[in-house]
Amino acid sequence: MNTVKKLGTFAIALTAVLGFKFHSKASTAKEVKQKMIAVCASDQDCSSAVNAYFKSCFDDSYRMGSRRRPSSLDTQKLAGCINSNSGIEFFGI
Repeated sequence: MNTVKKLGTFAIALTAVLGFKFHSKASTAKEVKQKMIAVCASDQDCSSAVNAYFKSCFDDSYRMGSRRRPSSLDTQKLAGCINSNSGIEFFGI
């Protein structure tokens, strides 16, 4: 029975850690996308490019981190990815 309690505690802790990491990624994505759309406020093509390519470019640019390293976002890589996928340089790097 003691082993079952340990496994249960481990499963709950693992779920909490993974849930926090994915929540952090989702909230970062939402915040960054809102800021990029705000930068593109006057250019409809720029807003369309952000909406079309943001998810895949964000996934390529975001690192979840590990126990010893925090998560990080390479903003230059993100902007460059959106620029190259759209074929127009909306964001200066």
